[in-house]
Amino acid sequence: WYTNIAPLTITATNPELHAVPNLQFALSSGTNPTIADFYKASGVMMQYAPSKMVNSVNWDGNNAGVLAITSGGSQWRLNVQFSPFKNMTTQRNLGGSSGGTAAFSLHFADGTTMAAKDDSQPVTLYNGATQNVTTTTSTDTSLKIPQTASIQPGTYQSTATWTLVKAP
Repeated sequence: WYTNIAPLTITATNPELHAVPNLQFALSSGTNPTIADFYKASGVMMQYAPSKMVNSVNWDGNNAGVLAITSGGSQWRLNVQFSPFKNMTTQRNLGGSSGGTAAFSLHFADGTTMAAKDDSQPVTLYNGATQNVTTTTSTDTSLKIPQTASIQPGTYQSTATWTLVKAP
């Protein structure tokens, strides 16, 4: 009688980031804020509005607000950081040279929440995760900008950098 082993080795693969949400904000009325809104002592609170952008810089076509990650069986961490909001015409930052005045409050359908500023500092959204994630951006997601005494009309943009790290 003879026996031998039949090994089966399963290797974890690297996690992959498949989709990140395009984030666009508007007043609760669905309109864009005016300069007068920024002069209010309470500042401006805007809600997430599914994006209608097309053919813009850094546009990935994800107007549905989807965040999708496959784990590959590995532990991973997802960070996001927002650059200071900048006027696309004048290149002037909103609220100062280093940003940090705009406050994001991100909410996702899976219950994940996080707060971040437009100061280019990474904030961890998921940490030590091993599962796949497919979720959507909740309409509870908001952007708060405090009273701003000096603001120019135009389109302001912040770039969200999403970084997926294979790490515990």
